[in-house]
This record gives sequence, C-alpha cells and structure tokens, in this order.
Amino acid sequence: MFPHHIIENSSMPTKFDEAKINDFKYKWGLFKKSPKEYLDSWSTTGLLISRDSTILHESYKRGRTAQMRLTSWSMVKSVTSILLGIYIDKKLIDNYDDTADKYLPELEGTLH
Repeated sequence: MFPHHIIENSSMPTKFDEAKINDFKYKWGLFKKSPKEYLDSWSTTGLLISRDSTILHESYKRGRTAQMRLTSWSMVKSVTSILLGIYIDKKLIDNYDDTADKYLPELEGTLH
C-alpha cells in the first residue's frame, strides 16, 4: 500500500513476558481511564502497553487481532524519537536540530 523497506528479523529478538493488568488505568487530567476508554475515544485499531520487556496490556478493535499486520502511524514517530534520543546520548548525533544530510550527504536537497 505504501513504499516500504523490509526489516529483517533480529538474530537475537527480545522475548516479551506477559503480566497483563486487568484493571489497568491511566491518568487523563482529573480522571482515571481504562485502555478501552482510550480505544473508544480515538480512531485506533490496537493498543499495546509495555514496560521494559513486559507486556502490561494488549487489545484491538474493529476486527483486528495480534496476528494481523497494521500500519504503525504514530508508533513509528515514537520509536524514531526514542532512537534519536539514544543516538544523541551515545554521541552518534550531535543535536536534534541537525539536518539528515549532515550524516548522510546523499540526502542533501531531498525532503529528508
């Protein structure tokens, strides 16, 4: 559906444990809400909440299941932000404001 690159499976994938919390709540302003309330409030098809290598909550709607491939949308932005922070921490990138062509000169003059 979209231009993409296939990312090969890791030779050492992280094993996720499950310790699902049945009465999981999160704070939203003055209220405490459930993952179901979150899913009902947004145009979202799935929600996975994890900490470290433990899955705390996983649910889907609109007929989706864990076995289906889904477009990741905001998840990609979150992962990219995390990776950018790691790269800056490891001094592989100098600054958030650097343009991509500083590190990949072939990107100069492109939308990247």
